Amino acid sequence: MKCKNCGHNVKKDGQFCPECGANLELQHGKKKSSKRIMILFSSIITLIILAVIIVFFLGKDRFSPEQVVSAFETAVNDHDANELVDLLHSSTESLEITEENTKILIDYLLDNPDAFGNLKSRLNDQVEFINSTANQINGTAYQDETYATINVMQDGKQWLFFDDYKLVVIPGYIQLYLDEENKYTTLYINDKEVEATEENTSFGPYMPGAYTVKAVFNNTYVTLEEEETLSLFAMGQEAVGHSFEMPIAETTVYSVVSDAQLYINGEESDITLDEGKQVIGTFPNDESVTLQIDKEYPWGHVKSEEKVITDDNHLNFDKLIVFNDEEQDKIMERLNEMIASYHVALTEKDASKLDKNVTDNLKTAFTENLAKVEREEPEYSGKLIKATYDFARISNPIYDEKSDQYSVTLEAHYVFHEPNGNIGWLFRDTERDNYTRSRMMTLVYDEVAKEWLLDGYENEYFIVVDSDAKEYDIQ
Repeated sequence: MKCKNCGHNVKKDGQFCPECGANLELQHGKKKSSKRIMILFSSIITLIILAVIIVFFLGKDRFSPEQVVSAFETAVNDHDANELVDLLHSSTESLEITEENTKILIDYLLDNPDAFGNLKSRLNDQVEFINSTANQINGTAYQDETYATINVMQDGKQWLFFDDYKLVVIPGYIQLYLDEENKYTTLYINDKEVEATEENTSFGPYMPGAYTVKAVFNNTYVTLEEEETLSLFAMGQEAVGHSFEMPIAETTVYSVVSDAQLYINGEESDITLDEGKQVIGTFPNDESVTLQIDKEYPWGHVKSEEKVITDDNHLNFDKLIVFNDEEQDKIMERLNEMIASYHVALTEKDASKLDKNVTDNLKTAFTENLAKVEREEPEYSGKLIKATYDFARISNPIYDEKSDQYSVTLEAHYVFHEPNGNIGWLFRDTERDNYTRSRMMTLVYDEVAKEWLLDGYENEYFIVVDSDAKEYDIQ
């Protein structure tokens, strides 16, 4: 054994070198320490290698494309929108991945098992391509021109040397068109308003899924909706389109009177009509809208029949319903009394027997007719026994500026029992001495008395159609 300091031979159990005095025990202890250091260093290296191996296998599974696809499938089946928000990444900055739109994706895939199966097959095919292709060209070589879908993509590194894989959403777009643009129609996608113009008919980007598109027409008077569900999934083009063919058009009406109020579906509108033809605006023409006009007269409001807007987009209001059913009965009963009194006056040859609700004009005409009857049928006697009125022939009210009165005309068949001569007939029953005559009456409205007066009682030849008639038997 030699001294490491001077090289002199020393005893194995010596404490100091006899030549240089160096501490031999200290020299021997360094050798033992070096061995310990070597052993410790080797152990550390071994642990590091083991840790790297463990981390490699753990990371390989954790960051594998298979794991990403599996996590996606689990999140969909579990309705886990939060997990999908973390898993999915958008291919464009304009599409933000949110819980709201991931729920749309989840609902679509679970409602459409075939679509979900096709997407899983697509992702698994992409994983197989990634694993089998050495030159992956940044993990995108397998992608195709499919929109509204999801791709597996390699994106950077995790833990320095593991490829990081992400699920990337390729969004889709929706294009909406109106066959006839107008300011009253609003477009919606999933109940959110969108604005279409000639320059912009495309909306998005959207997450793959099902979307409800709707067009709502509202001109403050009527509302019409058209709705369609669009599938935004695995498309060969960037957008899916839908054209709304709303049954609406500009509508015109003709009014026989001026200052008439327009009623729409039974409700009064703020549209006042002039006499003649005029445009009232854009309305649905699918027979869902009815129009009616109303005119105020001294005796009350007079309306037309309700008419339906059809695809010819024009309505003609040339006839007013002067009297409602209740008013018709009252007026016809009064007319029966007036006509009955007329023939009592002829029979008794006494003008004072005329009804009080006759005008001076009718009294003058009666006097002339009485003179004729006295000449031709001096023994005449007659009694009204039946009246049939033609409601279809009641005229529209006519205003006479000279008399400052409104008048209407109406037609009727009257049956008279005339045993002692007759004063004309359209039909006759000679066995019973009954004679039918057709007459046109003119009524004028007295605004002071608030009553209709008989102003004219003329002989006319016409037939009353049963469908438009109402009969009264006179007692």
